[in-house]
Amino acid sequence: AVLLALVASADPKPPAEYLIRGATVYDGTGKPGVKADVLVRGDRIAAVGKADPGPGTTVIDGTGLVVAPGFIETDMTA
Repeated sequence: AVLLALVASADPKPPAEYLIRGATVYDGTGKPGVKADVLVRGDRIAAVGKADPGPGTTVIDGTGLVVAPGFIETDMTA
């Protein structure tokens, strides 16, 4: 019973983390795109700008790619 209580109170697995490095980022305001990093933690944007990956972060080379974080809403239930 004690072991079960310890397992139940343990922190859940942390969300997956992805860093898209060096993509052209558009914010939806009509301004020109800028080269930046986009850090995604789980299903949320954690940072836009210069970001350093933590341990276990999957790094994606965004060179030549376009990212529009938060500009395009994919959750149609919101």
